Amino acid sequence: MAKRQLTLASPEKKRVKDPNYVPEGELCAIIADELKMHLSFVRELFKEEFAPIADRLGVLEEDVRLIRNNFDNMQTKKRVKDPNYVPEGELCAIIADELKMHLSFVRELFKEEFAPIADRLGVLEEDVRLIRNNFDNMQTALRHAKKDTVEVKLAVDSLQEKLARIQDKSRQSNIRLVGLKEGVEGDDPLGFIQNHLPKWILSLAGKVMEIERAHRIYSGERSKSTPRTFIFKMLPYGDRNAILNGARTAGQILHMGAPLLFFPDYSTHTASKRRVMASARKKLTQLGISSFLIYPTVVKVTHRGKIYLLETPAEVEKFALNLNPASKSSLKKAAAVTLRESEVNEDESAGDS
Repeated sequence: MAKRQLTLASPEKKRVKDPNYVPEGELCAIIADELKMHLSFVRELFKEEFAPIADRLGVLEEDVRLIRNNFDNMQTKKRVKDPNYVPEGELCAIIADELKMHLSFVRELFKEEFAPIADRLGVLEEDVRLIRNNFDNMQTALRHAKKDTVEVKLAVDSLQEKLARIQDKSRQSNIRLVGLKEGVEGDDPLGFIQNHLPKWILSLAGKVMEIERAHRIYSGERSKSTPRTFIFKMLPYGDRNAILNGARTAGQILHMGAPLLFFPDYSTHTASKRRVMASARKKLTQLGISSFLIYPTVVKVTHRGKIYLLETPAEVEKFALNLNPASKSSLKKAAAVTLRESEVNEDESAGDS
């Protein structure tokens, strides 16, 4: 039977993405199949090789039975004083010689029949040794790969954070307007926004807003009943803050009966993290605790004269659970405060300015 030898990509090859690299799961499956094949071979070999041995042992058993019968017959003849009676000592010697002959035959038979089995078992042991060595190499490569993966993930996360901050910086003068009905801006979206901002936000009355560009976001598939997000870029950064602060203090803003919401424009990465924090803030809102989401994803809470900065959803949840029973008993059935900067649809947040 020909030996099968597994080859495993070295740790160095794996790190450069060798196309011959065998993943851990597939390698384990290969090893299992290899062992099954060898065990099946040994099982069939034993069946094949032991068939003649069993037949010969049957002959031996028959000979021993005949010897036993002869011995019984001799014992009977002894009792009747048969003139052909063989003394017991001679009879034992004859039986011993007969048994020695048969045992010698069995010994030689086993040597003859087990020689190829021993050779094939040696081949099997060598295959198992090679498999074990390959498996050890695989484990070593896997440890290196895990270490490399952790390092790469840390590097990617760091680069992603840096890229998100760069994108956020480039969008810092943008404002997203959600809820504006389709087509109301006509062919002049920039002029439409300039004319209506003072009407929507009374604190902007008398001010001239310098807007560089304005348009709808054309990304992804949306329901026809949901208007696309309107985005516009302010030239002075101060105008952008004035609009957001004014919208926050103005309360509900309506246009043609539809509520309008104003949001900052962030990268997809930052917007995704802010949505997670916004979900955590709902627990605080249900407890009647006011909170603010400051850039990039920090929840600012003022409670009993103290200011808390919560940087992860776990910290927000822990803070909510640690509130005293008096605060917990004031749990409201519905949120009274609209969570601004957090209710933007995922598709809207993913759009480019």
